[in-house]
Amino acid sequence: ENLRPADPTNVWNCAQAYGTYAAGMAFWEFLGLSTIPVETAAGMVFDFWPGALSSATGKLVGASLAFFIGRTYLQSYVQQS
Repeated sequence: ENLRPADPTNVWNCAQAYGTYAAGMAFWEFLGLSTIPVETAAGMVFDFWPGALSSATGKLVGASLAFFIGRTYLQSYVQQS
């Protein structure tokens, strides 16, 4: 009952849906999990270009976050090994 598709005429709802998906994708990518099921779900829910842009944004943010955290906190550990 509470789950309804976003109204494409309401820009705020669409931006909120794409942003939530991109944030979830970033977290998923940060954890190093397979993104295939998440991207497949986005393909079923969103149109092609907004879904592709949201996926690319989430993957870029998640991978960058993992890189910078690893570079900052794990660099001394790797250099010692």
